[in-house]
Amino acid sequence: MPRRAISVFGSSQPRPGDPAYATACTVGRRLAEVGFDLINGGHAGTMAAVSAGGRAGGARVLGVTCSPLRALRAAPLNADLHDVIAAPTLLARIEIMMRRASGYVILPAGTGTLAELAVVWDHVAKGLIAPRPIVFLAASWEPAIAAANAGAAANALLRRAADPEEVVRIISAEAVTLPEAERTYTAGLELRRADA
Repeated sequence: MPRRAISVFGSSQPRPGDPAYATACTVGRRLAEVGFDLINGGHAGTMAAVSAGGRAGGARVLGVTCSPLRALRAAPLNADLHDVIAAPTLLARIEIMMRRASGYVILPAGTGTLAELAVVWDHVAKGLIAPRPIVFLAASWEPAIAAANAGAAANALLRRAADPEEVVRIISAEAVTLPEAERTYTAGLELRRADA
């Protein structure tokens, strides 16, 4: 049976030595150690930390990049990716990361991660994709979630975790097994080796 993959959304800003970077690295490593592969945005910050932790823990790591963001940031791919899909738009990137994942982890971050959370949450809440766990790590998301005024049923889809170990417990218990078409979804874009 193929390993399930978890999409981890987070900020490009943290650097090695920052607490957010260390937390993301731990999340990636621990998810890998319990048998998950990882998907993230493929660049710096928590994306690089999750990739490094995941690779160290034995995960295969997929980076789903976004051409306009990559050009804007002049950002190289992080060194710990195994595979890459280059999406033409931010929405295509989110769709690929959303469809391929058996669950989601939302790390502390800014507006880009807020957009990712909103799209994933809305798709699960409306039944547009099969239900899967959405776990957020950080009380900093509470005001945004409250402001969404999504209602009790939609709010119940979100799982709050106090630390990386709780993230792993929730994901391990609730991650779904996806059909092949979802697990390998590329939106018709090329999946290539990161070192190619």
